[in-house]
Amino acid sequence: MGTWSIPLFASVSNGKPEDYQIDISSWSKEDIHKWHHSAFLGIEDKTIYNLKEFMNTECDTHKLMDHMSNGPISMWLKLFKYLYQKYPALNQAYFHFFCSDTQEPYYFTVFRHAPDHLYMAIGQNESCLYMVKTSFWRYIFRQDIERKYLKFSIEKYKKFWSVARFREIHLRINPNALWD
Repeated sequence: MGTWSIPLFASVSNGKPEDYQIDISSWSKEDIHKWHHSAFLGIEDKTIYNLKEFMNTECDTHKLMDHMSNGPISMWLKLFKYLYQKYPALNQAYFHFFCSDTQEPYYFTVFRHAPDHLYMAIGQNESCLYMVKTSFWRYIFRQDIERKYLKFSIEKYKKFWSVARFREIHLRINPNALWD
């Protein structure tokens, strides 16, 4: 069990996500295994992924929201460090997700000036910038009466995420943690 998330897309401050590649051939076997185990990087023997491919996991049950212990934080920090070292002109990269349980979009980023802080920005689950009303009849006859009258629109989110309000959580490695 746990909170499930769907990867949406990667965005970058300059260029397109397809312009930036992750070459895992230089990564440790342990790091590659962790990313494979978390349903990223696919199952094939591919060693180079652009950011768009990286986010196209075909998995809608990623456990990220509410599961950010030292292990996952370390993985994301290493990924950002890798990208920023490989691409000095890259000012900012963002990895966007949608939590299907809480109906909230969120993204991860790391700022160059704070490389030890993973920022998790969580959007509102009722923002008019990316939530749309479902039809009245669809709402009335839905089996899942817990769901609200609003539905997430990835098209609207892509268009308006940069101007939407997010609450930020600063995630850091806890050196005193008893487990990962």
